[in-house]
Amino acid sequence: MSEKTVDAAGEFTFDFLRVGSYTIRIEAPGFKTYAATETELAAGQTVRRTFEMTIGSVGETVTVESRAKVESLLRDAAGPPRWRQVNHPSAGGGSDWPILYSTVQISAAGRGKAAGRTIAFGRDLRATEALQLRLIEAQQAMERDYWRFRQAETRYRHLFQASSEAVLIVDAGSLRILEANPAAVALVANGGGPRRLAGGSLTALFEAPNSKPLQAALAAARSARRAEVVRTALSDGGGRVGVSISSFRQDDASLLLVRLSRLGTEPSPLAAVTESSMLLDFVRNSPDALVFTDTEGRIQTANASFIALAQLGSEEQARGEPLDRWLGRTGVELGVLIQTVRQRGSMRLFFSAQSRSRRSGIWIMQPAPSPTSGSAPTAPR
Repeated sequence: MSEKTVDAAGEFTFDFLRVGSYTIRIEAPGFKTYAATETELAAGQTVRRTFEMTIGSVGETVTVESRAKVESLLRDAAGPPRWRQVNHPSAGGGSDWPILYSTVQISAAGRGKAAGRTIAFGRDLRATEALQLRLIEAQQAMERDYWRFRQAETRYRHLFQASSEAVLIVDAGSLRILEANPAAVALVANGGGPRRLAGGSLTALFEAPNSKPLQAALAAARSARRAEVVRTALSDGGGRVGVSISSFRQDDASLLLVRLSRLGTEPSPLAAVTESSMLLDFVRNSPDALVFTDTEGRIQTANASFIALAQLGSEEQARGEPLDRWLGRTGVELGVLIQTVRQRGSMRLFFSAQSRSRRSGIWIMQPAPSPTSGSAPTAPR
């Protein structure tokens, strides 16, 4: 079957047709469907035909669900004007044409008249329909962005609450504590009963809130400069702690990130990754399987998700083992991964068939070498 659309003059042409009998079917909005059957075409023959279209009835010019609306418009034409949306089928099989109609009766049916006369006024709604579709698409995009934001907020909340490092979120202007994680509450309580920190003043936590080092650190953080670790004492005999302060913005508000630690375990100003850092807490609690290896592919440490994926009893069973033990082609895939990481620095979405017919997407990267060591471990997952 072949289809053509007429040009501006209402003409169409089919070229290079095979010899045989053809049926010509013509459709147009507002007209009856025309069908010419058994049109014979011989070899080398050019056939030119003229077709006359007949105006269709109401039921033939609208979609099935719009017929009742048309009947209602014609029936109520003598009354107050009413607007109803009616859909016309598209000749090309595309989207229906939405038209908003209102009818006005200009002459009633009487003697010698089969029916009265009615005028229908229509307004094309295709532009409005296109705007509505764009609005729906924009709403769906906003909803997807909202759920991505909620997921990111959930991950942040989990990381904030599970961290073993004492962290406070403080308003930079008023120094009012907005949030405090459980580690901060435990550090300030110092073995006593639970203490509510949110809503209180940051300076009230310290024995000498007006000391020059603490005030200098707050001023440096407010001006977006990195502050050195300040050593001070907590109030109520809570002991001496190290305080590190940095600033960030959220919802056009300036906030302070305050990290507290007992002296000897205070966080460095550069936020280096330590055993108690938030980064390692995230790695350990991540739902993704994460494993750190050396440059030869032997496992140094792995999180709980990897232990569960590998069906091991503990992390000690994986430590020191070659990673290719859990890859599909032993010795081949791990070599490709490590070689690519050495050349490019990272690899993403490397699919591997694991044992027991499992398939896994692997993301692998190699951090920059540490200043105190000759090489850095590779971290595939």
